[in-house]
Amino acid sequence: MKGISPIIAVVILIGFTLTIGVLVSSWITQLSTQQTTESETTLSECKGLMYSFSKLDVTYTTSDHILTIKVTNIGTKDIYGFSVEVANSTYIAGDVPIVQNVLETDPLRPQGSAYIKADLTNYLEMGKLEYVKVLNSVCPTYSFKVEKEIQL
Repeated sequence: MKGISPIIAVVILIGFTLTIGVLVSSWITQLSTQQTTESETTLSECKGLMYSFSKLDVTYTTSDHILTIKVTNIGTKDIYGFSVEVANSTYIAGDVPIVQNVLETDPLRPQGSAYIKADLTNYLEMGKLEYVKVLNSVCPTYSFKVEKEIQL
């Protein structure tokens, strides 16, 4: 019984390897181009976007379990659609219901301030919060966090 010659086997192996290399190279190039485009888009969306708040701007009312945050726009871009994340030493809650927010139709203008209110009723078992983080819809990669202990 005869097989293929070693030279033909090596040629087939080299051809197969080159084909796989070309396919992987093409895939990596496409992936890096897509990520670069997404990064450039994110950078343009986030340019001029900055907001802040201090420990004094965060209050909690035990009677209705409402966390109120006074956010100040210190950037040059309108901001809206805030979301709130709170955490203690063992749990991060990023889906806190917002009961008062800044809408796209009436955004927070540069140098302006607005109050955001979050309902912490469903998070009372967290006991004591260690930080509050505010995110936004305009540039989801930008957030501002203040460490403050709040007893729920």
